[in-house]
Amino acid sequence: MEVEDIEVAIAQAKELLKHEPPFNRHEKDAYSKIARTAFGNVKKARADGFSFVQICAAFEKAGLLPSKSHPHSFRQAFYREGERQKKDRELTKRILDNTETEKETTLFLPANPGEKRPEGKATLGSEEKEQERIKRITGATTKTGAGGIVKNPDGSFDF
Repeated sequence: MEVEDIEVAIAQAKELLKHEPPFNRHEKDAYSKIARTAFGNVKKARADGFSFVQICAAFEKAGLLPSKSHPHSFRQAFYREGERQKKDRELTKRILDNTETEKETTLFLPANPGEKRPEGKATLGSEEKEQERIKRITGATTKTGAGGIVKNPDGSFDF
């Protein structure tokens, strides 16, 4: 291409962009926001036999989703929200059951430089027990060839 051709192509691209709405990054979040707020309604519509394509089109017509929205993205957001709610229910149930905090949780205390490691096991306080229990519940487990890795919500890893 010559310099003149490039300038003509740029002018054509500018003209085309005048007729296109700009891409708004917040439109990507629209799927997750609708999945979160209308989860129960979508679940009921699915139980009634409506497809994600129909539900997505209805939300688009109502102005809740951007134009030319993708049913696949909406479906993914719905299932992610379902998994998040399931995890929240399990965590709440385990906290309310309070069964694990009654059991004695033990671990070895790390040795400070210059000090000997204490013999035996140390018992965690109730607050530390609760944090350890929540850490185990909310951690994401990834299976690798060498074994499993647990990524904890605080950014640490357990092998």
